[in-house]
Amino acid sequence: MPPKVFTYKTPDGKEFTSKAEYRDYMMANFFSFKEKKNEPNPLMKVPGDIDGQVFDIADCENSTLVVMDKTEQVQIDNCKNCRIFIGACSSSIFARNCENCVFYTVCRQLRLREVTQSTFYIYSQAEVHIEFSNTLKFAPFNGGYPMQGTHMQQLSLPLDHNLWYDIFDHNDQAKTRVNWSLLPVEEYEQPWFPMGVCEPAIKLTAVGSVQRDDGQVGQSFGVDQMIADSKKNTPPALPPASIPSPIAKKVNEVVQPSFFNSVPLEPPNSILGVALECKKDTFANKIDLTIGAYRTDAGVPHVLDCVREAEIIIQQQQLDHEYLSQDGHPVFTQVSQLLMFGEESSAIKNGRVYTIQSISGTGSLRLATEFIAAHMPSAMCYIPSVSWQNHATILQACRVKQSTYRYLDSSGCALDFDGLIEDISQAVEGSVILLHNCAHNPTGVDPTDEQWKKILEVCQSRKLFPFFDNAYQGFVTGDPATDAYAVRLFSEAGMEMLVACSFAKNFGLYGERVGALHIVVARTELIATVSSQLRALARSLYSTCPSYGARIVALILSDPVRNAAWVSQCKAMADRINESRNKLFAALVQYKVKGTWSHVTAQRGMFSYTGIPAWAVQRLKDEYHCYMLSNGRISLAGLNSSNIEPFAQALATILGTQE
Repeated sequence: MPPKVFTYKTPDGKEFTSKAEYRDYMMANFFSFKEKKNEPNPLMKVPGDIDGQVFDIADCENSTLVVMDKTEQVQIDNCKNCRIFIGACSSSIFARNCENCVFYTVCRQLRLREVTQSTFYIYSQAEVHIEFSNTLKFAPFNGGYPMQGTHMQQLSLPLDHNLWYDIFDHNDQAKTRVNWSLLPVEEYEQPWFPMGVCEPAIKLTAVGSVQRDDGQVGQSFGVDQMIADSKKNTPPALPPASIPSPIAKKVNEVVQPSFFNSVPLEPPNSILGVALECKKDTFANKIDLTIGAYRTDAGVPHVLDCVREAEIIIQQQQLDHEYLSQDGHPVFTQVSQLLMFGEESSAIKNGRVYTIQSISGTGSLRLATEFIAAHMPSAMCYIPSVSWQNHATILQACRVKQSTYRYLDSSGCALDFDGLIEDISQAVEGSVILLHNCAHNPTGVDPTDEQWKKILEVCQSRKLFPFFDNAYQGFVTGDPATDAYAVRLFSEAGMEMLVACSFAKNFGLYGERVGALHIVVARTELIATVSSQLRALARSLYSTCPSYGARIVALILSDPVRNAAWVSQCKAMADRINESRNKLFAALVQYKVKGTWSHVTAQRGMFSYTGIPAWAVQRLKDEYHCYMLSNGRISLAGLNSSNIEPFAQALATILGTQE
């Protein structure tokens, strides 16, 4: 009998009968980043892409490279001006011939050879070894991704045994630290969360808080030794080492006893942190493209005329300040239902929609997620691989299992629809699928109407539960009904769902925290039970909602004349943002900024995922007082007729021009 022939199939469909050829192909195409230069967007490997294989990074320049999966040994060669994130390596990370890079690495042991002018934010279970390297700065690992703690546990990397400060320089036997230093705390970057802000698995640790327990110093250990080390009990915390550091100084200080001495410092939110940095900048012509709040062409906040009119009417009514019911303002909940689902909604007519007022969009999402955690405890919630940072944070806080589905294609600026469909088609029945109704945050990349129909088909066939985030209704086209297409499509198809709504953007009521959570059920009699549970959850979270903002929305939407005025004024805001898109694209073309920029006008809503690399974002801030997120996301509301051209000119200088 002839020997059985095995076929090895790659993720992109290729088949090999030779295991060696298969491995070579996988290494070249899936387990490496090689010759990546001037990449406009971060290149990412997400959980499940590597699954414990070795990984190589080589010959890369001016690019952001992210690996958020378990790896074995990682080798990094000949990289310049790169940002590199390695989330969980069971063995060593060996970097050679690298210059002017920023590394975020988690591994058994970090080894460096001929590396210069680079900064390392690291977790290393064993001491760090450097050879023929100089001008290096070290700091504790500062960031993470939702599954990092799980990956580290699977690789036997104890979260509290980080020797980030224990550096052995083979070319400095006198230990003068001439080639390296510890980065002062005040110089730490904002935490790096490639998949959006989440609870970091690795906490910032003080110098000297842990040390090797075997007395062996200056030795570079193999994999077997590292694994043996990892199985030993973590040594008790020791007094801080004598290495000068702001953290060590604080640990050394004698402090009064307190219940709060062990409370760790939470890193600032990556968005709010950049916004605060911008606020502190005294430069007169700074450009703030950070937080998604509408601004006029003069760059100032805007209050809608219909809102001002409603405020006057409410003031004249001299209303009391009694608590609202747990359901919220009764007129508000009614009109918010109609705004979301439409006056002809069969779900509303059949009594299958329950609405509870909540604390803007974030509060609505949290209430919905608490409901999922309590009443769908085994469900996995899938979110886009690129999504609003708070989605992953809220899911984690509620202990809801989460995973991702592909969203952006290889360009980093357009929808990977085939990947999206493939991923949700493989979701387990009963899974929750979080979807952005319109104006996807942070990318501005939305499915087309036809693509939404296909997504609906998959949700129906796989028995998935849709969970919509609706924060920008009316801000895309200026027509709230058009922007509600996806939710209404799913509702009219008879799908059960949750829809979390915010009235911050479309009414300009940012500080009033006006929101609504809708739940659509299959049968009318289910309303009694689900509403009782949502009220019970709300009671423990915030009891009842503020009334002022809800009164404004109710007064406007319940009156046909004021409603029409609001639609017109909302459209004016949407039109200005769309005009800013077009003007930005025209300026980028005019100044021949290197790159392809058609995605700027193809995307929708308040944000644009520009594809500007992190290193360029840093230069924009340092040299031109232009503030934006490190992932290249900008808030178009921050652009206006006075700063679009300076922004485009700065990009031309930094990114270069094309013939």
